[in-house]
Amino acid sequence: MSIIDVAMAHEGPSVPHGGSLVERALETEELAELVRDAPSLTLSPAEAADLRALATGAYSPLTGFMSSAEHEACKDTMRLPDGLLWLRPILVPPGSSRRPPWRLRARSGPWSHR
Repeated sequence: MSIIDVAMAHEGPSVPHGGSLVERALETEELAELVRDAPSLTLSPAEAADLRALATGAYSPLTGFMSSAEHEACKDTMRLPDGLLWLRPILVPPGSSRRPPWRLRARSGPWSHR
């Protein structure tokens, strides 16, 4: 039986990559409280898209941008450190003002990237 046959035979919602959905989106009120006095960070359109994918679970099982260990494992083996297949590093480019720890400030809505 092929993977397609298995997927077609499965009834109900699909299983997220890694087995569980990581949804990290916040309600507007929660977000406003967290970022009230936080410095802002300007993201490129690609970084903003990665952040949106992380927050909505599209990049499950990742819970944030990749750590150094996750990046090295992905780069070297195309897998996360736990062995789960992952082909593309999800990173914020290095640089003193763009490296964690930092917090993001929403400008005009929870997913504004202007």
